[in-house]
Amino acid sequence: MASRQSNPRSKPFGSRIGLGLVGSALVLVALGFGIAILSINPAPPRHIVLLTGEVGGAYEIVGRRYAEVLAQYGVELEVRHTAGSLENLKLLRSGEGDLALMQGGLIDERTASGLYSIGSVFFEPIWIFHRADIKPKLLTDLRGLRVSVGLPDSGTEEVATVGFQLNRMSDEVETRNLPVDAVESAFGEGEIDAAFLSASVASPVVGRLLMAEGIDLMSMQRAEAYARLDTSLTRLVLPQGVVDLANNLPAEDKQLIATAANLVTRQDFHPALVDLMLIAATEVNGGVGVFANKGDFPTARYTGVRLHKEARRFYDYGPPFLRRYLPFWAATQLDRL
Repeated sequence: MASRQSNPRSKPFGSRIGLGLVGSALVLVALGFGIAILSINPAPPRHIVLLTGEVGGAYEIVGRRYAEVLAQYGVELEVRHTAGSLENLKLLRSGEGDLALMQGGLIDERTASGLYSIGSVFFEPIWIFHRADIKPKLLTDLRGLRVSVGLPDSGTEEVATVGFQLNRMSDEVETRNLPVDAVESAFGEGEIDAAFLSASVASPVVGRLLMAEGIDLMSMQRAEAYARLDTSLTRLVLPQGVVDLANNLPAEDKQLIATAANLVTRQDFHPALVDLMLIAATEVNGGVGVFANKGDFPTARYTGVRLHKEARRFYDYGPPFLRRYLPFWAATQLDRL
C-alpha cells in the first residue's frame, strides 16, 4: 500500500503567518513604549536654573557647589544671582527659574500655592555685627543707630524687619540696604554702626568680620524667646574658640538665631532631578559643621511648605534602586521604561 505523503509547504506557510503576527505584536509593543516614553514621562532636562542670592552670600556659594556635583552627572546647573528669597519667590512663580534657595519662614502652606519644598539644606545664622565701642546686648540697644539690613526683597531684610517689629522699634532705626560685599568697607568708613548678615559660617565676609579689629558679633541673649515667638527661627550657639582656637575667637559662646535654607520648586520639576538635587545636597550639606552633625541635612524638617512627593520618597527609602547601581542617565532611562 502506498504511503501518504505530507505537503512540504503547509507547515512553513503556517509558521510564516505566526511569525508575522508575533512580529507585528512586537512592533506595536515597541511603538507603545516609544509613545509612552515621549509623552507620559519625558526625559529630564540637561540644563536647569537655580535662583540663589547676592554674590558672596551663602546661597551663591552653596549653589556653585551644587553645580559642581551635578556636572558629574551630565546636568548643567546655572546659578543665577538675585536680591534674595523674596525675589526668588517672584521669579520661581513666573517660571524664570526651575528651583530656588529660599529662607525658611518666608512662605507657608497658604502663600506657597503651587510650590513645593524638596527639603531644608543648612542652617542660615543671622549675624549681627556692630562697632566694638557700642556693645549692644538686645535689639532695642540698636535704637537710633545706622543699621544695614541687606538688600531689598532679601530674607535678611525680612528677618531684621520682624525683629524690629517684635521689639516695637521699627521707626527708631536708620536702616541701610547694603549688599554683603559692601558691609566691611561701610564699617571701615564709618557709614554704619551695625549690620545684619544672613550667611553660612564658611562665608569669607563673615570670617573676616569675626577677626576684624573694632567690630564685634552680637550675642542674642533672648535667642530662645525669638525661636518661641517665630517657629521659623532656631536658636544656635557659636562655641567659644570655634573660629580661631589660637586667638580664642569668639572669646565667649555667642547665641544666634537662624532660619533654615530651603530648596523650593514647582510641581512640574522632573522627579529624577529631585533625586539628583537631594544627592547633591547630601554631598554638599550632609557633613559635620559648626551648627550641624553628620546627616542632619538635607532634611524634611524646617520646610514650612508641602514636601514634593518624590522628596518624601527619597527621605523614606533613599535613592531609587536603579540609581544606586547604574549611572544616572542609564538608570533614568530604565526607570522611564
